[in-house]
Amino acid sequence: MKKTISNFLVAICIISLTVLSVSAMVSAKGITSEQQAETKALQKVPGARVTEVEQDYEKGTKVYEVKLYKGTKEYELTYRASDGKLIAYGWEEEVVKRSNKALLSKAACKKLAKKKVPGASVVWMERDDDDGIEIYEVEMKKGSVKYELKYHGRTGKLLEYKWEK
Repeated sequence: MKKTISNFLVAICIISLTVLSVSAMVSAKGITSEQQAETKALQKVPGARVTEVEQDYEKGTKVYEVKLYKGTKEYELTYRASDGKLIAYGWEEEVVKRSNKALLSKAACKKLAKKKVPGASVVWMERDDDDGIEIYEVEMKKGSVKYELKYHGRTGKLLEYKWEK
């Protein structure tokens, strides 16, 4: 009887340790510091320079927002702290040159956007002027992901790309 009780207690201890180690592994995938968020962001954008890391709350959920620069682009990445999942990603081109090329049609810009995000629907599109440079702003949706793209109105160059869940 003592041997049965002893074996039973050993089995409970082994099961408890297994549950605790699995729980630790699951929580280890989350982000608990700005340094961890910075490391994840640098893995996503290798060679970039981190300029800001901030802990914040979005809709009651703790997140880490990381800003980086690489070349002429500024990147913004948002990670959910609980599981370390990337929930928003975007970049913006910092240098924009004027061009004498003919203005792209809305249809041509829409085609560029659909090529960039295959399977997404264009929800909204507008041509705007940004410091004398024609810009097409395009909002798209694919499933639960919202995309925002900005194109140079004359060259068709993608100047800004963002998505978020």
